This record gives sequence, structure tokens and C-alpha cells, in this order.
Amino acid sequence: MDVFGTAFLPDTGYLHLFVNASNPVIDVGEHWIKQTQRNRAIILSSNGPLGLTIPLRKKESTSHTPVMEMEISYTENWQDKSLKAIRSAYKNSPYYEHFQQEFEDLLMQKTQLLYLYNHHLMEWLFHHLYIEKHIHLSETYIEEGITKDYRKTKIHDGINSVNLPVYKQVFSHRLNFVPGLSVIDLLFNKGPESLPFLGIKKEA
Repeated sequence: MDVFGTAFLPDTGYLHLFVNASNPVIDVGEHWIKQTQRNRAIILSSNGPLGLTIPLRKKESTSHTPVMEMEISYTENWQDKSLKAIRSAYKNSPYYEHFQQEFEDLLMQKTQLLYLYNHHLMEWLFHHLYIEKHIHLSETYIEEGITKDYRKTKIHDGINSVNLPVYKQVFSHRLNFVPGLSVIDLLFNKGPESLPFLGIKKEA
């Protein structure tokens, strides 16, 4: 099996590897790792790549806390800030308006556990990308039977270096193409034509 960490609005490389894996599993029984896609995503603003971060409730020892126990903090208005940034970045994209209501409702949900929040968003992405693949979760740390282990890959550090096709982005008229962004950049720009840009063939 290919083992992945949970991901907040995962980048295109993550999704390419996940969907093309024969038996992908998201390990939520693993210990928490900082500075990864687990609670971070990157979109494209008018000034270039922009990071979005989900703040977490402080734990006495987060490095030894299983991912499945990590709780989202709502003491900051991070959802409003993320929504404002996403609207500003994609309001002029071809498909944002089409997905806007559903996507924003999901983004603004007050889910306690991070992995469930990520899971709901990923299921929504799979639905609108026409990806018919079940997202398996493992609540027990996976140690055996691993073909490829992507759990320690940090954001913008290898997993999104997959060589995928270029597509027209919102700010293509002023910025060079930026690879490895959250897959929402692709979805809001290409809509139902997204799959080929993920290196995924649509099943007949």
C-alpha cells in the first residue's frame, strides 16, 4: 500500500500520487508532523503563492499526539480570513461561482477534529473531480506492508514536484505558471476538464 498523511485542500501532486496508487491509505494514527499539508495549503493570489493554515488547539506534546486526536482551534477567525483570501484569488476564475456555495459551506464548518475536516473536503473534491476512488483511513499507525511512504513529505517538498501539465491560472496574464498549488486552483480554473491536468485518465 501507499501511505499518505491527511491533507488540507491537498496539492495537485498529492492527488496525482494518491489517485494513481493501487491501494492508497491515509494514516491518521501516525504522530503529528509540523509544517506539512496536514493543516496547510497554498493558493495563488494576485501577488503570488499564498499559504492558508488551520490553527490547532495546543497540546502538551503535539509531536507525540496521533493525528486523529488533533483538534482545530476556532479562537482565531482563520476561516473568515481563508474564505476572504480564496474569494479574492478565485472570484474571476471560470468555475468558482459554480462551486462557491457548496465549497464555502464546507470550508466554514466547525468540525472539531482536523482529519475529519480534511476528509469532508477531500470527499467533496473527489466528487467534483469525478474521481471514483474510496478514501481509506487507518486509525492505527501503519508499519508493515508499505510500498511507498509519503507521510514525512513536507509541503512544497517533493510530493508536488510531479511533472503535471500546465493550465491557465487566474493571474496568468501577469504571473508565470505556479505548479504544486492546492487542487482547488485547478478545479476553479478548469472545472470538469481537470482530470488530465492531474495525470489521471477519466474512466469510460
